[in-house]
Amino acid sequence: ELESLAVAFSRLPHGSRTDRAAVVERHRDKEVLRARLADLCQVHPEVAKAIDAEVDAVNHDPDALDELLREQNFRLAYWRTGAEELSYRRFFDIETLAGLRVEDETTFADTHRLILDLVADGSVDGLRIDHVDGLADPEGYLIRLRDATSGAYVVVEKILEAGEQLPATWPVAGTSGYEFLNHAGGLFVDAGNEVAMRACYARFTGLQQDYPDVVHAAKLQIMREELAAEVERLTGLLADVCERHRRHRDHTRRELREALREIIAAFAVYRTYFRAGHEATPADRAHVAEAVATAIQRCPDHDAELLHFIGDLITGACPGEEETSFAIRFPQVSAPVMAKGVEDTAFYRYQPLISLNEVGGDPSRFGGPAAGFHAAMAHAARHWPEAMLTLSTHDTKRSADVRARISVLSELPGAWESAVVRWAEQNAAHKQDGWPDRNAEYLLYQTLAGAWPIDAGRVGAFMLKAAKEAKVHTSWIDPDTGYDDALSAFVTAVLADRAFTADLEGFLAEHRIVERGRVNSLAQTALMLTCPGVPDLYQGTEVWEESLVDPDN
Repeated sequence: ELESLAVAFSRLPHGSRTDRAAVVERHRDKEVLRARLADLCQVHPEVAKAIDAEVDAVNHDPDALDELLREQNFRLAYWRTGAEELSYRRFFDIETLAGLRVEDETTFADTHRLILDLVADGSVDGLRIDHVDGLADPEGYLIRLRDATSGAYVVVEKILEAGEQLPATWPVAGTSGYEFLNHAGGLFVDAGNEVAMRACYARFTGLQQDYPDVVHAAKLQIMREELAAEVERLTGLLADVCERHRRHRDHTRRELREALREIIAAFAVYRTYFRAGHEATPADRAHVAEAVATAIQRCPDHDAELLHFIGDLITGACPGEEETSFAIRFPQVSAPVMAKGVEDTAFYRYQPLISLNEVGGDPSRFGGPAAGFHAAMAHAARHWPEAMLTLSTHDTKRSADVRARISVLSELPGAWESAVVRWAEQNAAHKQDGWPDRNAEYLLYQTLAGAWPIDAGRVGAFMLKAAKEAKVHTSWIDPDTGYDDALSAFVTAVLADRAFTADLEGFLAEHRIVERGRVNSLAQTALMLTCPGVPDLYQGTEVWEESLVDPDN
């Protein structure tokens, strides 16, 4: 009986087969065989004992164990290997969250069964689709979702960059509201003091880089490190395509990889929306042309013809199965690179006024005029009157009330610079070997101004996250415990320094920062409740709520 079971197990369809019939047969028959094995072990204890002995022997024989592991559907590997050689799609750089192919009808049905039941029985009125840019075909998915829900209310979490429009063909009510958040927030930043605030930041930190250069460097770093595996897979697709085109088949993988990195780093938006069998939209063609032109300008040593060829592939201008596959997969890399490179890296490196460093925001734009806000709301009223409007979400770096208060600092650059210079002198004694650096210190003082009163535990957790995300002195995957400890000790010492906290409170009181921040908060809340769209009162924000991305979100 045991021999019969062994033969039956060996004849199961291999786990690497993905056709439906093989999958069904394997999952059905393996359970039958397992039940037979369990019965055999129960009736004949000597069989169970023999199996246990064999398992124990394998576990104590490295070669036998390795042979067994090599037959599995996964490769057991050192965790750093995955950063460059992972062979499946994942949620950003989190390898335990594998991406699902919802463009496959069976996968869609399996993963949406509960959601669709809740909509059908009236338990749920609408859906907010998180990270829609991670999908192979967002529009196709949204069409399928509309049909499956009979047209339920749907909004998408979609970051729109300056001048970018949500595709008009998407069957949704609009976005989840990040563009409104940034339009409204810009009204409370004094654009007339931009030069003074940026000069204050440069003098205090010694940093002179322009924001676009910070973003470019951050995106390249993300592609070399955290998302290297994604870039490698895309490079492999590009290499397969180039083999089919005689003018490009002699480019090395290094050349292809570097060309891809530069185009992705130059992308001003998250992604394109190529759909197989459809022509690229004018917007997509314009975004790709801009990225290619920027890459050529930044890297004159790169083959311009190759860069233009990649641009043609991205827009689906080259027919072929491999070419289409590349056009579909490219935006699934450019989108996470934008998110990780900008929101989770550059935003923690470039910090003249951190109320501008918000999801969907652009710190190089110092506020916005009322006329621009009215134009945006008029456009929303015409095209997306039922879109969501928000000021705080689970992803915002700071709650709306914290941003509103920090924006007050833009109204008093002289007093602010005097204060931070004075505080830095007072707190110099709390540093260890000169750490933390001045950029982190500048972030700390803005955070305290925006969220005071706040305890050292929360501030310390936030500052550690900020340092890890900046990836300058320390990071999540390459921690520098010396820097981490110095930063934590500095925060603790600063907040325990009564002379400093008294000075901070005196500054906030003298310039009525809290009161003026609350005026901003009430004003932007009034806008959210009255502008075209559906207001999202995120949990807790119906009262004063001074939260930070970590540890509060």
